[in-house]
Order: sequence, then C-alpha cells, then structure tokens
Amino acid sequence: MAFIIFGAMLFDGYDLVIYGVALPRLLADPSQIGPLDPAVAGLVGSYALIGVLVGSLFCGSIGDFFGRRKLMIGGIAWFSIGMIITAHMESVFAFGLMRFITGVGLGIAIATAGATMAEFAPAGDSSTTASFTVESPQAVYWPHLQEFCCWTRSDGVACF
Repeated sequence: MAFIIFGAMLFDGYDLVIYGVALPRLLADPSQIGPLDPAVAGLVGSYALIGVLVGSLFCGSIGDFFGRRKLMIGGIAWFSIGMIITAHMESVFAFGLMRFITGVGLGIAIATAGATMAEFAPAGDSSTTASFTVESPQAVYWPHLQEFCCWTRSDGVACF
C-alpha cells in the first residue's frame, strides 16, 4: 500500500505542476485548446485547486462510510483517468471542467493518503511513515524527474 500511495503522491504533484509548465505553449498555440488569454489561463489553473478543495472536504465522511483504502484507490483511479481525459480536451471550457473534475479525485487521494498510510504503518512509527510516504515524492524525487519529461498536449503525458 505504501508504494501505491507514494506513486499517487508523485503523480499528484505532476498533475498540479504540469499546467504551469505547459501554460506558455497553451497561450502561444491556440490549436491546443483554443484561444487563451492570461486572465482565463489563471482561472483555468485554479480550477484544479478548487477541485482539490471540494474532494478534500467531502472525503472524510465518505471515507468513514466506505473505508479509507477503497476511497484512496477510488481517488487514484479518478484522477488517473481524469488526467488522461484532460490531455485530450480541445476547448478551454472542457479543459477547465476536466481540471476541476480531476482535482476532486486529487483532493480525495491527498486527504486520505496520510490517514491510510498511518493506518497501515508499523505500531509506534505511523507518523514518520505517513509523512515520508506522502511528502517525499514531491520534495525529493519530483524535481529530478521533471528533467526527463516532455509534454505533448495540454495536461501532458510523461515521456521517460
């Protein structure tokens, strides 16, 4: 389970950061998702974070009902499928909508990752294990992985 959560947090960071990396290309090339001005680009960029907020707010009570492990796997599947669909959007509206929908899945995964990891960690070591698994991918590994990535469309597909 730790490996799954570690990987999810790695790609969670990827999805939220890739928009800033791809933005200059989106602004310069209207054939990607249509004409985009800086004001609309800022709104579209914030839709994913609003989705993260919505997903995080509702996942606590849903997790108590369905269980954290199921919710974590569901959130990972949600944002993984959402990233793929978002990469193929051809209008600003559809792109922004999918960023929001993907953000909801990200919020679910982010909010349940620490609690799920603490639940499966060895006794007396839950906080360290949860912190390492959730924070390490973004703090340690992600900056180095960015050097080996390229982006083909709006949200991008990693090419290693």
